[in-house]
Amino acid sequence: MTHDDTDLTEQLNAARAGDRRAADDALSQVYQELKQMARGVLRGNPLTLNPTSLVHDAFLKLMPESDRVFANREHFFKSAARAMRQIVVDHARSKSADKRGGHWVRTELTDGLASGDEDRVDVLALDAALSRLQARDAELAEVIEAYFFAGFTFDEIAQMRNSSERSVRRQWDVARLFLVKELQAS
Repeated sequence: MTHDDTDLTEQLNAARAGDRRAADDALSQVYQELKQMARGVLRGNPLTLNPTSLVHDAFLKLMPESDRVFANREHFFKSAARAMRQIVVDHARSKSADKRGGHWVRTELTDGLASGDEDRVDVLALDAALSRLQARDAELAEVIEAYFFAGFTFDEIAQMRNSSERSVRRQWDVARLFLVKELQAS
C-alpha cells in the first residue's frame, strides 16, 4: 500500500467517524474515480440519475457507517460499487412503481435477455440474480458488481484483486452465464 493509499484510508475512516474536513479531503481525492464509475453504471440507461448525483449519494451512503472501517483503497472502491448498485436498484424500484418499463437499464451481459427489448434487462431481476450468485460465490458476484455497476475494466479488477486479467475474464464468463440462466428463468 502506498503512502497516498494509507492517507486516503485514514481520511475515509476519520470521515466515517464524523470528521467533516476528512470527508471533504477524501472526496476530493476519489471524486474523479467515483465519477468515472458512475458514468459506467449509468451509461445507456433511461434512469433519471446522473453521475454527479450518483457519486454524492454513494459517498453519503458510505460515510455514516462508522462501525465498519475501510481496510484500504480497494475496500473503499468495492464498497462504493456496492453502494452505487443499491442506489441504482432503489431508483429503478421507485421508477417501476411510477410507470411501466421504468426499471429497464441497458446491459452488456448478453443479447436478448429481456423479451421484447433486445438491449435491456430488468435491473431488479439482475439485482435478484446477482444476490443469488453472491450466495453461491461471492468472488464471482464481486466481478460482476465491479464491471457492471462500478464500470471497472477487467484489467482494473485484476489489479485490485492481485490476479491476472485472464482469470478475471474467466470469472466474468462463468458469472455472466449464471446470470443469463437466472434472468431467462425469471
